[in-house]
Amino acid sequence: MDLGFTLAKDETVLRKVNRHWIVLVPVVASSIGAILIAVGITYLYGRYRSNFPATMTGTGLMIFDVIMVVFAIGLFYAGFWVYRRNFLVLTNQHLVRVEQKGLFARSVSQLALARVQDVSGSVPGFLPTVLGYGNLTVETAGAEDNFVFTNIYTPADVASACLKAHEAYTPSVEATEQAQAVQAAALPPNPVPPAEMPIPMATLPPEPAPAPAPSVEPTPTPAPAPAPAPVMPVAEPIAAPTPAPEPVADEQGPIPLAESVTASIDHRDQ
Repeated sequence: MDLGFTLAKDETVLRKVNRHWIVLVPVVASSIGAILIAVGITYLYGRYRSNFPATMTGTGLMIFDVIMVVFAIGLFYAGFWVYRRNFLVLTNQHLVRVEQKGLFARSVSQLALARVQDVSGSVPGFLPTVLGYGNLTVETAGAEDNFVFTNIYTPADVASACLKAHEAYTPSVEATEQAQAVQAAALPPNPVPPAEMPIPMATLPPEPAPAPAPSVEPTPTPAPAPAPAPVMPVAEPIAAPTPAPEPVADEQGPIPLAESVTASIDHRDQ
């Protein structure tokens, strides 16, 4: 079904109402009038040709007739196309009014069933009563204008269907909202991660005093080893000169001086 708009999720069409065919009467009358004009001029030209201007020929009259017929057909098709694109759609969630106000002007109005306060159908006059068409008026909540759709079939039945849809829709919405509220109240709040959970000030442990920085004793620098004292060569004691032995008197007589000196030197060398 081509509605000219997109339905919401889980939305179904309950009823579609077109305008009454009475709105096509002006379009049909205009089309028939154009064809009758062409036929009448052709009849008069064939019967009273002498009374027409000499410039008007049969070929010119034929072209005129074709133009009038094409105009009549085009006018009827345009009027019927506009008529088919004017309708009222009742869904289980909205009341949608689609109006085609011309070949290039169209409007789509939506009204939520929850905002409907009252719906009434009226049949004004003798002809609407005989043909069974009238106007539908929907009173809305707030400062919004009333929702009016004119010249529709059986407006009383459409008003009754709108009220039933409203009564069926409002409790379901209220029940859904209550169920969501109860479910939200029953569910515990979202748990807070322990890292983000606030801690009362009274239960906070005292902050430990900062530990003193360990003292670093300077590493004693080892004293340079004393340079070894230079080893002085030990001088050999000089032996005291052995006194020369006194010459012992030998029985044979005194030792000669040269022999005593030689003996002394030999003894030193040893």
